[in-house]
Amino acid sequence: MDPARRSLGRDEHRVRSARVAGEFIDRIIEASRARAERDYDQLLKRRRQDDPQATIVNAWETSYYAEQVRQSAYDFDSQSVRPYFAYERVKQGVLDVTATLFGVRFRRVAAAPVWHESVECWQMYDGDHLVAGIEVIESAAGYDRRRLERLRR
Repeated sequence: MDPARRSLGRDEHRVRSARVAGEFIDRIIEASRARAERDYDQLLKRRRQDDPQATIVNAWETSYYAEQVRQSAYDFDSQSVRPYFAYERVKQGVLDVTATLFGVRFRRVAAAPVWHESVECWQMYDGDHLVAGIEVIESAAGYDRRRLERLRR
């Protein structure tokens, strides 16, 4: 591993207090507020094509309307790039980045009881200390299979 990447996991790069983390999040929110409002306005405008009386975009509708906006405004279908992002590599990348940023490590718990074979359980450790209990990761393919199974019943 190159020295620049290795240094990301050192203590000087970790958040030392809740106050510092909160201040950082507040700065991010303020810096992104105008763009987030423009994005939300686009979603609401698109939703009003389906429901002219709509005054909000509900949290559970956001992904749907974001995809509709991408398709109409940019002629982009997010499903078209899916083959280039293999699930296993993306999952491992997310775990690796999280481990590097927060100085933690993940361990899969293969014997943990799960509600479907597509679900994986992971524990997050800081050194030898278990800090996050069990994290559940389900592949999109597994979710799609379960959804199809329910529809077929």
